[in-house]
Amino acid sequence: MKLKKDYLFLVFLTILLIFVFPMTVGASEQPASEVYLALEEWEFTGEMNIGMAQVINENIGQFIEEELGRIENLIEEDKLDSAFVKMLRLTSFLNAGAAKLPSIIGRLENWINKIIVVLNSLAKKMGADGFSISAGIPIGVSVGLSFPIL
Repeated sequence: MKLKKDYLFLVFLTILLIFVFPMTVGASEQPASEVYLALEEWEFTGEMNIGMAQVINENIGQFIEEELGRIENLIEEDKLDSAFVKMLRLTSFLNAGAAKLPSIIGRLENWINKIIVVLNSLAKKMGADGFSISAGIPIGVSVGLSFPIL
């Protein structure tokens, strides 16, 4: 009888490991991957749709945090051109989403200080005189670095 109970327990444990555990482990990573799929689609098609904008809006915090972290890593590795292009890519993607769903711009308020810190670090390492973050109409945010004339 004990052997049968042990066997049933092993079957139950196997079912948990195969079906339930992967869903709980991957659940926290899923939203960000949706944003990256939208980013990839936008980059290859050049078009943003409302569904993609909603994915950005729903996952904006995690996405910006990850992207700014990647940009910081590039700055630390002295891959400054890549860091600047990645920052431009991030703002362009957010602007494309905001053109379809303007509430995205309002959600950036929590990230302005972090963006300033990253841009400041990038500007210093690149030898820029300064940087700018500007908002304009139609809805959009832009970042820029200014350099001295040599």
